[in-house]
Amino acid sequence: MLNPKFFISRALMAICLVFLLSSSFAQQTSVSGTVTDETNVPLPGVSVKLKGTTIGTTTDINGKYNLNAGRPLKKGDLLEFTYLGFSTATISYAGNNSVNVKLTEDSQALKEVVVTALGIKREEKALGYATQNISSNQLNDARSNNWAGALSGKVAGLTLISGGSGPLNSTRITLRGNTSLNPDGNFALVVLDGVPMNSGMTSAGVNNAYGAGSGNDAPIDFGNGIADINPDDIESINVLKGASATALYGSRAANGALIITTKTGARKDKGVGISFNSNVSFNDVLKWPDFQHEYGQGTMGPNENFLPAGQKHYSYGISADGAATHGTSSAFGPKFNGQMYFQYDPAIQGAGTERTLWRPYENNVKGFFRTGSTITNNIAIEGGNEKASARASITHSKNEWIMPNTGYERLTAAISLNYNVSERLKLNSKVNFTNKASDNLPATGYNNQTISYFMIFQNPNVDLNWYQDRWKKGAEQVDQIHPFSSFIDNPFLIAYEMTNAVDSYSTVGNISATYDFSKNLNVMVRSSLDMSTEERDTRRPYS
Repeated sequence: MLNPKFFISRALMAICLVFLLSSSFAQQTSVSGTVTDETNVPLPGVSVKLKGTTIGTTTDINGKYNLNAGRPLKKGDLLEFTYLGFSTATISYAGNNSVNVKLTEDSQALKEVVVTALGIKREEKALGYATQNISSNQLNDARSNNWAGALSGKVAGLTLISGGSGPLNSTRITLRGNTSLNPDGNFALVVLDGVPMNSGMTSAGVNNAYGAGSGNDAPIDFGNGIADINPDDIESINVLKGASATALYGSRAANGALIITTKTGARKDKGVGISFNSNVSFNDVLKWPDFQHEYGQGTMGPNENFLPAGQKHYSYGISADGAATHGTSSAFGPKFNGQMYFQYDPAIQGAGTERTLWRPYENNVKGFFRTGSTITNNIAIEGGNEKASARASITHSKNEWIMPNTGYERLTAAISLNYNVSERLKLNSKVNFTNKASDNLPATGYNNQTISYFMIFQNPNVDLNWYQDRWKKGAEQVDQIHPFSSFIDNPFLIAYEMTNAVDSYSTVGNISATYDFSKNLNVMVRSSLDMSTEERDTRRPYS
């Protein structure tokens, strides 16, 4: 006989299941509506987004939209409506499946003023070519040693070309791709307060890093003019793209230009203001190659005799085990398996008299590097009134790079003066001064004077600490410690003895006078200066 309780429990479960399904289907997952302006004209192309997510859509030609959230909407969810020239509207979802929105014009956005060629200010909407403006706040977030890196991803069509060649890391900027087969003919012009700057890379040694070989100096990146600009002094950067936008600068700006405007003393509030900011950043090796620690030094060549047991042998110099196998930079020798071989003895700086354990040193490349840091402090004072304004700032940066005994120190000063002689005559002047000094900058490329070259040929059975003393005992400044391969130099010798020092001074400034004949006619007379001096000291020890 069937149990009535069984049927009752099954019925209750079915009722609950139907209730849950009906409630889930009743939950709202989409919202629709119409977006118009203040005069009820539909706005096509309005961006509609569920705030805090990547879910969004746009309005059609009739201003209608349908946003599918992909999940149940709940009260308090925010819908964000954005449209060029209009203020952004944020609406809190209240449970309705239809949300209509009216957007109001943003007069400030429509009248946005940008700086074009020769410092001329015009409304962005009146320009007949593409421009893009970058504010100072966008440059100072998580800044790098070269502020130009902050432009990456913020300007359409902009490409940064950098060799990653040291702490100064010279950068060149390309807009809208290459237009010339000449590698030096594709870069944008950099203009600081109306003064075209030299953005070329300054280097020493041969131009081709791979062709440096072992007899020439490898390239050294001494930085370029872009890196010497202090981002704390930048007010805005306007990117002019194409020849029509930069015609006033001639053929130099055929590939576009970056118009950099520094800060003035103009303040919303009258009086004097003082600002101070400090920035600390750290850098480390971004990515390491895969290292093998299974096999040691050797080439598997015919000179490497076999031991009686049939195992490949290793010998630092000629020993009872056979011929010397330590003179190669290759690592195709015996497998690390607990063997005992005659190896290098750092205590006597030569062949050991007893066999020692055949083992890998897994930190013998990474252990050479350190965590780098850059500390920047800036103080600025500014003030003014209806007749005049002034601003002065000073910035100090101290960098210690990831390679020992490398880095730089930079001091930047800027001053801006503005004075209204009368209602028609205005005087303006800006000066930027930079002093950059370094006791040592790293060499780069495929050359025995570079750390990257050492990394390639360092063998897994060689302890990095064996190189620490740099010079052989009794042969200081004559014979370095590099007891394995003659192709590579001692890494600590490279860092502390093969130095590339620089001490540079640069001044960029201008003074101008503007006379207004009428609202639509004025004359400006300006004189500019771009002057730099640089002293380099490159040292190579005899060894």
